[in-house]
Amino acid sequence: MSGVAFKNNLVLVKEYNRRLIGLSPDGTVVWRKEIGVQSFSVGEDAIYVVDSRRVSVLDFQGRDIGKFDLPEEERFHEPYGIAVAAKKILALPVYGKRYGRLYLLWRGITPIFNLTYFGEGAISPKVSIAYGRIYAVFYTYDRILLYKLHDAEKPVIVSAGAASEVCEGEDLVVRANIYDSRSGIYRALLAYSINGGEWNYIDMDLERRYVVEPICGYGFSEEPYVGKIPAQHAGSRISWRVIAIDNVGNYIISQEHTCRVIEKRDVNPPVTRALYEDIWHNADFTITLKANDDMSGVAETYYRINNGPVKKVSVDGHPLITVEGANNTLEYWSVDKAGNEEAHKFITGIKLDKSKPIANAGQDRKVNVGDTVVFDASASTDNIGIASYEWDFGDGESGTGVKVTHIYRKAGTYTVTLTVKDHAGNAGIHSITVTVTEVFPTLLMVAAIIFAVIVIVAVILILRRR
Repeated sequence: MSGVAFKNNLVLVKEYNRRLIGLSPDGTVVWRKEIGVQSFSVGEDAIYVVDSRRVSVLDFQGRDIGKFDLPEEERFHEPYGIAVAAKKILALPVYGKRYGRLYLLWRGITPIFNLTYFGEGAISPKVSIAYGRIYAVFYTYDRILLYKLHDAEKPVIVSAGAASEVCEGEDLVVRANIYDSRSGIYRALLAYSINGGEWNYIDMDLERRYVVEPICGYGFSEEPYVGKIPAQHAGSRISWRVIAIDNVGNYIISQEHTCRVIEKRDVNPPVTRALYEDIWHNADFTITLKANDDMSGVAETYYRINNGPVKKVSVDGHPLITVEGANNTLEYWSVDKAGNEEAHKFITGIKLDKSKPIANAGQDRKVNVGDTVVFDASASTDNIGIASYEWDFGDGESGTGVKVTHIYRKAGTYTVTLTVKDHAGNAGIHSITVTVTEVFPTLLMVAAIIFAVIVIVAVILILRRR
């Protein structure tokens, strides 16, 4: 075995150029990857496994992330030079026919730069990375050349801004657009001082992220960052700056900005809601008004009924509807302690009816047992309309509707009661008396019965004499 590295609590071991093994610190095999491996290097969040013509990128569970294949004419050969990883960049030395080349691969997959030197007998360059600089030594038969690649440019703060005033109790939100086209942004800091005191530092976050991370990561092109300075007391003065640091340590500090912390002003009116159900009522009723104001609080709630005088809830109580009809109106609004007045609200078509309907079940009736009796309540009246008709026939049975029929099976005197209700629930009652009599046989029917009896007796006597 040869080649060992330790990262993320994992021991990585190369075994005979044929496989890579991941071990726990106690020596337990966590995973084993069958893969060609001349060299491997460990980056910030991936393992770069290099064979003669391919870079395979693995995560720390040994799973494939991606790959980079060399052109047909190029080779990697470990004795000539090893691949070196720094954060998310892999420096890969290779050679071709009469040239040596250094690739810089973002996350070991995407080429972002290459450096080539031609010469007789050229081989892969030797590579070292330190303090944000990449050193590459190229060899030919007659010379050795040292190249130093580095990023000496500072990041760029395109813009940085925040409100010049903020209310007490509210965070100051600072936004900045930042980029570094060479090595990307490593960190964005928000530095702030309160009333000239010591400086504090907090990390700014990317305000926008993509579903798929940009090929070279965030910060190579302009990106928005955001940071929040904690809320301060009224009268405080906040001084702040933005600091941008790239991936090789270059940094830039924005100019100093200031912000005043002022008392929280209440500019929003209260909100009032009426607890009202849009139905008919049959008695005087109250509409409850509830007002809310999150800042200074509610000073008073006002209202007018049917364009009458303005009243206060604190003095006159909640609106009481007493006028009958279907067109009552209510106007209401509130004012908070800062003097903000709510836009007036209106409820129309408020309904109140306290009048009972007049029930009319018709006249008293006299009927015989077995007759079909028709009861008619169409003469009943109400100012807003009748909603229901209920009949009690007095013999234990009942019915509903304007017109109903009923048959009495026994003679007697019955009290029929009609109850009508209007849409407000008011009820009117009217009762009539129904006299039910038994029907007796007439004289003709009696004679017919006697005759029939005589005939039957005669027939019986004749039959006996025979």
